[in-house]
Amino acid sequence: MENNFEIQVKKELTAVEGLLQKIDALVIASPVDAGIANDYLKDAKSKAKEIETTRVHFVKPINDQVKVINDWFRKPLDGLAEIERKLKAKIMDYDNRQRAIVAAEEARLRELARKEEEKQRLALEKKAEKAEAKGNIEKAEELRETAAAVQVIAPVLAAPKSTMSYRTDYIFEITDKALVPDKYKIVDETLVGKIVRAEKELCNIPGIKVITRQVAISR
Repeated sequence: MENNFEIQVKKELTAVEGLLQKIDALVIASPVDAGIANDYLKDAKSKAKEIETTRVHFVKPINDQVKVINDWFRKPLDGLAEIERKLKAKIMDYDNRQRAIVAAEEARLRELARKEEEKQRLALEKKAEKAEAKGNIEKAEELRETAAAVQVIAPVLAAPKSTMSYRTDYIFEITDKALVPDKYKIVDETLVGKIVRAEKELCNIPGIKVITRQVAISR
């Protein structure tokens, strides 16, 4: 069974379709025809206002109820969003501190490895000097080659585990607009349109062509 809304819509649609058929059949070949077309235009605009009023009549109570329901749920949802934000911030802060601890330990281990590497090279260099002093040049060169190849690798620690998944976002800030290439600059079309409408044919903006066009408006 159709409700009042469906009946009203079908009624309006029938009226619009009837008017559309008349428009499709209309041929403007005389001032009289133009007058008829103008009357049709007035009728169409009047009917549009009438249908819009009817639409608002049906929709407004629904929209009002939707607003009330949204207001009911907004505060608890906003509260939960705030809880999520705060918990993520706390977890991220903890993860950053854990990563800093690991990074500091890796730096300490790299320094120990560097010192051990230096210690081994110095020991080999001293042996090379002693061998050279005894006239054993070949042994001295061999020891120096070994010293040059000494490499102590610091252990790489496992990354700390986290309960949070992360992604890397890349953002930017403009440090000097003058250095940004033109291809990355966007024309402010809203501002240009405002100036064109104000100055009309007198508008003279480099790279902008003012175009006029006729727009039909009903009298």
